[in-house]
Amino acid sequence: MTTATVTASTDRAGLLRPLGLIAGISLVANLIVFAIAKLADVDFAITAPGQSEETVNGVSIAVMSVATVVVGGIALLLTRRWAPRAWQVLAWVGLVIGIVTIPAFAEAEAGTKVALGAMHLIVGGVWYWFVSRLAK
Repeated sequence: MTTATVTASTDRAGLLRPLGLIAGISLVANLIVFAIAKLADVDFAITAPGQSEETVNGVSIAVMSVATVVVGGIALLLTRRWAPRAWQVLAWVGLVIGIVTIPAFAEAEAGTKVALGAMHLIVGGVWYWFVSRLAK
């Protein structure tokens, strides 16, 4: 019988590469989705319930794509003592957060909702794929 161990990836330096890959892939993929949607004349105007209309731009997409990975990376560092079991849970949590935070309840045109929803799924999916493999 063998046991799964996480060695280099449980220390801070060992996490930098996979977190950088998650952030980089998410960032590039989301900016590609943004560019394609803009070419298709998606306006990215969104009104969250109880708030005024705002327009999502490339900078906000870039910041949110990377910031969510940073928050997740902090969670990985805090739970490294219990890896890989805790990391498998965090992989699923990231995917679920990506799905449930899709802006379905905000007022926006269909193209905006589809593009932003795709971006949420991209970050959640990339997070899940990498972190679930780190947990093995």
